Amino acid sequence: HQDEHQDIVIDDHFFDILEKVRKIHEDSKMLLKSKQQITGIETMDAMSANEEAALERLYKWTLNSLRTFNSDAYEINLLLHKAMRYIEERSVLFKHCLDEYCSIRKAALVRNFVDALTRKSPSSPGPIDLHSADHIRYVGDIMAWVHQAIASEKEMLHILLQKCNKEELTKNQTIKASLSLITESLVRPIKARIEQLLVSPSNSKQSCGLVILFKVKNLIKFYENMLSEEILPKSQLSLTLSELDSLAHRVFINSLNFQCSYKLGKTSEGEYEEPCADLLPTESFIQTINLLKEILLFQDSSFLSSQDKQEVVLTVINVVIKPYLKVCRIVASKLSSTDLSIFLLNCLNDVYLILNQCEFTDELKDAIKGSMDDHIESLITERVLNILVYFGLTAIFNAIKNETTIPLSNVTGCDSLALQSCSVSIQFEPKTSIY
Repeated sequence: HQDEHQDIVIDDHFFDILEKVRKIHEDSKMLLKSKQQITGIETMDAMSANEEAALERLYKWTLNSLRTFNSDAYEINLLLHKAMRYIEERSVLFKHCLDEYCSIRKAALVRNFVDALTRKSPSSPGPIDLHSADHIRYVGDIMAWVHQAIASEKEMLHILLQKCNKEELTKNQTIKASLSLITESLVRPIKARIEQLLVSPSNSKQSCGLVILFKVKNLIKFYENMLSEEILPKSQLSLTLSELDSLAHRVFINSLNFQCSYKLGKTSEGEYEEPCADLLPTESFIQTINLLKEILLFQDSSFLSSQDKQEVVLTVINVVIKPYLKVCRIVASKLSSTDLSIFLLNCLNDVYLILNQCEFTDELKDAIKGSMDDHIESLITERVLNILVYFGLTAIFNAIKNETTIPLSNVTGCDSLALQSCSVSIQFEPKTSIY
């Protein structure tokens, strides 16, 4: 018997004795098949009592060891490996030990995270908060640190539980559950910093701000998907990253809507722009095209899942491209039919070239290509008619087109004098534009 106020000492000899007690308990079962049943039962009861006392002692020692070991060290006492294997047989005790371990690591992790955010260390060029003005780098550095920290914590848990039943650990998702508890302490500093970044107004131009928002949103989504493989989906960190992703999405969509509803195709006074003399897209259209290009081409090269990329494309089509096409037609409505077709062709071509480089845009791309073909056909038809009128060939063209049975010489404008006049005008026409 040991005084409860004395330090509990556990060594390899303790585990040898525990194994011997278990062997005696197992061997005593043989007595139950003989005439020594009473002796066998008494021996088994005595060994069970000794085993329970040993496990209670081992449990207290394990808790004490977990509370006092250097929480920043990756080397764990080898006896702890054995202790956790035996304690695993008692699920309640095992859970208490893991909770104590997670509590220790939780405190150490948040302390290290705050240091990384605010203090310079030999392993980093400077505190992460130093780059808060660079939104993309700032979020990337925060999430990269969290990802690396979770990998390190996972490695430590595997070391601690290396002698435990691997099948049971996998079945109960012990590692994921423990990592979920440990990372709870990171939620508040992560949420506070990224929320402030998302809701604060950008000092850059609207288009640049939108691209930054989109890239930040993609970073959050990327790490959310990556970390979901390491922690439970209902963990505080997973839920927080999901909330931040939703917030980033709302801010991004609201900014896009503002850009397309209040700025696209309009002057600073809020009136619709007049098309340029060269019939090229106006400044607001060019800004929107550049924004569209950066968003779609960036998401196409990002590490998001195929489903996430498709959602981005559908969002951009509904929020940007459809309003863009509508405003193009409104701005072009005051032009003549020829100028209207040329202006719309220029605007549509810019969108088509971007969509041609992206996935999940085939349906819209085909629709835009069909619209462009219609405008090209309209321009060709108009130019042909201009040529026919200019050279006086309209009557001949209509007669041939209608396949009239009347001799051409009897059709007004198709007689020999009219044809000679057309021939002379064509032959001696100076080289000037007929358009």
